[in-house]
Amino acid sequence: MVRLPGIIDLRDDLASAQQASDNDVDEEIADVLAKLDRLSRPDGADSMGVLDDVENTLLRLQERETDADAGRRFEAARNRIQIFRDATADSDDDLVVIESRVTERDTDSEVRITDVDEEPVTVHATLANVGDATEGVVEAVFYGADGDVLHTASTPIELHAGDEGTVTLSTTAPVDADYSAVVTRTPPTEQ
Repeated sequence: MVRLPGIIDLRDDLASAQQASDNDVDEEIADVLAKLDRLSRPDGADSMGVLDDVENTLLRLQERETDADAGRRFEAARNRIQIFRDATADSDDDLVVIESRVTERDTDSEVRITDVDEEPVTVHATLANVGDATEGVVEAVFYGADGDVLHTASTPIELHAGDEGTVTLSTTAPVDADYSAVVTRTPPTEQ
């Protein structure tokens, strides 16, 4: 089982929207959660297609919502999907992030990014090379609530075809970070 990147683990926004909603949204939210669960299983699910379905459901919920707070939560969930899409748009197709987590530096205690401001953290990422032998760059990107990039940390990686590996990045969590994502990039070309 692969853990969803925190930025698209929408359970917090969906629970708040469900609680605040004036409508019966239980079935649609259960459907969204089931689709997100599909993304956390390495079964070859078309992640962007699944996210399209989730985003369409969230848009329908947002458009028919009469409670302002619930509407904002549905919109926030849709925004998080867009941030994820933007973050992964230029990803290396051969290097896939299987799992990532953020811990306090020098411990294995996992932390929520919203609980650490200007504190040293370690980002752990497990990667798989599903293509040819390749070099790449692993980036940990920290976002504010509005989707603005607050900080990026990166490190190079080389994985042979079919291999998995883990990288760690030591950095300082920026103030007001609400989300983080780990992505892979092709290395910059030397000129």
